[in-house]
Amino acid sequence: MNTLKYFLVLLCIIFFPHNMHAQVSPPPKPPASMSNTPPVGQLPPPPHMQQEAPLQNSPDSILKKYGDSVRIKMMAGDYEGAFKYCDLRIKKTSFRQQYMYYDRAQAETYLMKYDNAIRDYDTVIGLDSSAAAAYMNQAYLYMQVHKTDKALLDYEKGLKVDKDSEMRAAIYLSRGNAYLSLKKEKEAEADFSNTIVYNPNSWQAYLQHGSIRRFQHDNKEALKDLNAAYRLKPTDPDVLLLRGVIMYEEAMYKECISDLKESTKVRKNNDTWFYLGMSEMKIGDDSLAREYLTKLIENDPKNVLVLNTRGKINFDMKHPDLAIKDYSRVIQLKPKGGEGYANRAYVYAQIGQHDKACEDLHKAASLGVKKAQDVLKKYCGN
Repeated sequence: MNTLKYFLVLLCIIFFPHNMHAQVSPPPKPPASMSNTPPVGQLPPPPHMQQEAPLQNSPDSILKKYGDSVRIKMMAGDYEGAFKYCDLRIKKTSFRQQYMYYDRAQAETYLMKYDNAIRDYDTVIGLDSSAAAAYMNQAYLYMQVHKTDKALLDYEKGLKVDKDSEMRAAIYLSRGNAYLSLKKEKEAEADFSNTIVYNPNSWQAYLQHGSIRRFQHDNKEALKDLNAAYRLKPTDPDVLLLRGVIMYEEAMYKECISDLKESTKVRKNNDTWFYLGMSEMKIGDDSLAREYLTKLIENDPKNVLVLNTRGKINFDMKHPDLAIKDYSRVIQLKPKGGEGYANRAYVYAQIGQHDKACEDLHKAASLGVKKAQDVLKKYCGN
């Protein structure tokens, strides 16, 4: 099972015009090649983001009509509709304003029309070379189409043209996530640290910084980061999950359970069920442990690790028939693994089925399970 060996959250940071951002859902999930987890939350609005241009040089009714339609469609999550009205607004006016192309690029990003969005951000930058948010958003898009060099160049340009603390924090955060996707942990850690310098309230930066420290086996410092993220965003499921995982690794099982239960109110996933089950088992509540692991198995019925673990719990709860069923499933899924045979042999021995126990021990020993070889000589005489 891939249980958070390295917790990476790629934050999709897209800036929206000042009067739209708060009601628009996060950008689409990045491709699997960049992230295994969905985007988290949304950044607060940049106070300096460009406002729409005055209407004195254009027909007021056209701009108002299509501009209002864009906002309504974006807020409703109708990105095809938003794109349509962005397109009409551009075609029906005789001049170019950067916000028109900025809006259309946002809609195209949601629709995963990345090449089109990149071209529109190029237009925005051509109209205003100091548009740091456009550089940042375009860099994100370049990462989606695997043009890493262009992405990093855009991030650098964005940092050069804008000295505003909030914007710089946003760019460092976005670039840090890009570095994480490239497995450049050192550079990512530096960018997340810079994010915190420019914006001490960036819970995303604390979350990511903590994930890197956990990867570096520095759980003490990782927990400090996650505690800071929790203070800033106590209901975020990724903060609760990662903090819970670190607490589990530090044998803080009751605290781990508290965080993970809270996270399930927002989102349920296999990692949550796994660590809840393991924590309950550690504190001796086998019934709850089995319940949580069963939820995981319902989602992932071929998970050998969890089937083996539930088999042990079933045996400890004096349900040898259920334990045998779990171990038999392990054998079916992993016939050359050996551990399923060894575990089932132990259950058979405990319930007095000597012949079946020896048969399984022979098979486990032939598959290289050392303990099975030792027990085989003592228990079966050969």
